[in-house]
Amino acid sequence: MYMSHLRTMEATATHTGPQSFQPATPLVVVAWQQALVAHPDKAFANYIESGMHHGFHIGAHRAYLSLRPGPWNFPSVLQHPDLVDDHIAEEIEKGRLMGPIPENLIPLCHCSPIGLIPKPHQSGRWRL
Repeated sequence: MYMSHLRTMEATATHTGPQSFQPATPLVVVAWQQALVAHPDKAFANYIESGMHHGFHIGAHRAYLSLRPGPWNFPSVLQHPDLVDDHIAEEIEKGRLMGPIPENLIPLCHCSPIGLIPKPHQSGRWRL
């Protein structure tokens, strides 16, 4: 977890819990709704429509997970902290990332290390 950015964002956080999360998607939800009207599997169509509005439950159950948090971020994060801050801020603004996570929810989260790699054929662009 990139803690520097999380600390700087804490003062402006308005997140109140998982129920307030509104997923951001490049999909045209109205077009999907229209296409799903004729889908023969109504339960599946409802699942897709609900997921586009409220996010998808991926079926992971904590009791069955053996994931362990990564011990540290990759060195590229320390080499380019401004790029990481900018990328995270942009993703939060677009609704594709949520954070910072309130302390009471941290035990329910899985933290993975992050790193930066250059985007191929796009000089000066990075993928987080």
